[in-house]
Amino acid sequence: MAEPGEKAVFRWLGVAVTAIAFGLPPIAFLVALALIDGHAGIAYFEAIAQIIPIVILALAIELRYFAPGREGPQLLKLLFRDPLRVRLVAGAYAAATLLALVASEAVALWVLADGSSDQLRLSITTAGLTAGAVALVVAILLPAFGAEDG
Repeated sequence: MAEPGEKAVFRWLGVAVTAIAFGLPPIAFLVALALIDGHAGIAYFEAIAQIIPIVILALAIELRYFAPGREGPQLLKLLFRDPLRVRLVAGAYAAATLLALVASEAVALWVLADGSSDQLRLSITTAGLTAGAVALVVAILLPAFGAEDG
């Protein structure tokens, strides 16, 4: 059993991981919007249009990320303590990740069909890809409840 000092460290680690997981996609959007002048080439959007479905499939099939009964990471359990709240936060994060990925895919396909890009479209695809990458890393690195409890 963890001592009180260790629980506090795990709690702060949970807060940090949750903040990073929720914060990186909007930060990527703002950074791309602020720092990238103009637009990306069509090759970028071609790559994005091919990468995002793979990220969605990896999350859905390999990690069962979008499954309704999926258990959340152990750090969320320490952070929120209430299993229902943990499931709500994990479900909201999975839904936000899926929405960001689908929106990014739609924008990438729109650019490919239209043949022109702009700064906003680049920022949206950057944020969506960042959301997918962060979700993959978090899902792979953080053990679920069942992995440590069993």
